[in-house]
Amino acid sequence: MIDSRKIILEIERLLPTYTDFLSKLVRIESIYGKEKEAQLLVKTKMEELGLNVQTFFSRDDDESMNLVAKIRGTNSAKSNSLILNAHCDVAPIDDAIRWMKSPFSGEVENGKLYGRGSQDDKAGIAIILMIVNILKNLGIKLKGDLIVESVIEDETTGNGSKILVDNGFMADGVIICDGTWAERIIYAHLGQLWIDIEIIGKPVAACVESRGINPIYIALELIQRLKSFIGELNIYGDTFEGIDKPYFINVGSIHSGVWHGSVPSNTKLEIQIGFSDKYSPDEVIQKVKEISGNMSNRIKIEESIFKTPAYRTNKDNPLITKLKTIIERNSNKEVLTFAVTGHCDMRHFKTENICLYGPGGGKNAHGIDEHYFLEQMPFVVRNIIELVFEWCNEVK
Repeated sequence: MIDSRKIILEIERLLPTYTDFLSKLVRIESIYGKEKEAQLLVKTKMEELGLNVQTFFSRDDDESMNLVAKIRGTNSAKSNSLILNAHCDVAPIDDAIRWMKSPFSGEVENGKLYGRGSQDDKAGIAIILMIVNILKNLGIKLKGDLIVESVIEDETTGNGSKILVDNGFMADGVIICDGTWAERIIYAHLGQLWIDIEIIGKPVAACVESRGINPIYIALELIQRLKSFIGELNIYGDTFEGIDKPYFINVGSIHSGVWHGSVPSNTKLEIQIGFSDKYSPDEVIQKVKEISGNMSNRIKIEESIFKTPAYRTNKDNPLITKLKTIIERNSNKEVLTFAVTGHCDMRHFKTENICLYGPGGGKNAHGIDEHYFLEQMPFVVRNIIELVFEWCNEVK
């Protein structure tokens, strides 16, 4: 049996080290296309822990680093293997001047670590590496393989996790340490789709605007029609795993024109749509094309870099059941298993024994003043390391 007392003491001892590591990692901006510097910091830490790190690229550039290392078990053929996965990429910053702290400060104040990616999901990487550190320091040997992954493109294409699966890194169980509080487990999510829209206008001087065609006005009408379509689906449509209104649309950006004095030549929209398993991503984009086609031939619809169908695994699968028991034992609280309106990389892994758990609480992921509650880290680490011990020492 694992010695919980020794685990707790080791977590307390290592907590300052991994708080500092997390702070350093948050200080590095790792948006899509600029992930390399942050991943090199992670790789250095992995190598310091004695891991043999392999690198796989998910795009045709050297920024797109995805890291993986396998700790081989003593009886791999007959024992359960486990993947611990977290992502290093972050959402872009909008209006940095409104942040109380610099978006990439990594500053700690009142038990909160501030900065983009602090909760989503660099804390997940810190947790996974602390677990490896504890196993090493306490000389804990597992019978099954433990695979450690730091990936990118979770916030966009999902190709980081996919490239590792495509290169043969699979396991009997997977924990993606991303997106949940300490007493919650995620087993399902809505479908998601990014769509790029361009509307072609007829530019003229502002003083004779009636002679032109303003693409902004077409965009406004299109947005309203799409919102009405989504609203009708939520009124008359289905539910998804307890989500009563499983459809949404978000206009993430709108770009048009260069100044006050003329009708713009075009307008560009970037939108995200969420949907239940009643529709596939291709069916959703076809609906959008039908709506826009009934409006104007000036509207061009293109699929962007991200799409995923709605996903669910069995919320009572053996991995979730075991993890839930551990969390409830350590917290004396009820653990909730639920579906979310967001998305993650669960769809790429070839096992039903999968879930999102950790890195714990925080606020404002993708928003202003994102921060992570450091008090959650020790508890999440303890739960996952106990799960690692039980799962990887269990006969298949």
